[in-house]
Amino acid sequence: MECGRDMRGLHAQEPTEKPRNPNLARDHLANERTLLAWTRTALAIIGVGFVVAKAEAGLLSGPSHVAQGSRLAATVLGVVFVVFGGVLLVASGAAYVRTGRQIEQDAYQTSSVLGLLVTAALVVSVILLSAYLLLTV
Repeated sequence: MECGRDMRGLHAQEPTEKPRNPNLARDHLANERTLLAWTRTALAIIGVGFVVAKAEAGLLSGPSHVAQGSRLAATVLGVVFVVFGGVLLVASGAAYVRTGRQIEQDAYQTSSVLGLLVTAALVVSVILLSAYLLLTV
């Protein structure tokens, strides 16, 4: 008889659905704020590169062969900063998409790779910029 069937058997057959993350909107907004922070950082680095590459031409007053070498060094250093800023924009966009997917799947795993790479690149950039400033005094 159907009526006498154990209800526990029915519940065991139903798929169990994972409960929805109650903080989903907050997590996505935090992800967007992080993307915007990385974007501001990248734009600042690009701006520094542009200033280093372009401002040097107006600051030189030494012999022409020294000025030419200094202009070349400033241009190369400026281009390095601009390229680094562009790479940072791409990397931060990729991290934003990856983190968004992980939030949706409720499987977020923290990663410090981007932060460590940016820190290392900035340390190298500061050393190069300092060396450039010392050599052009």
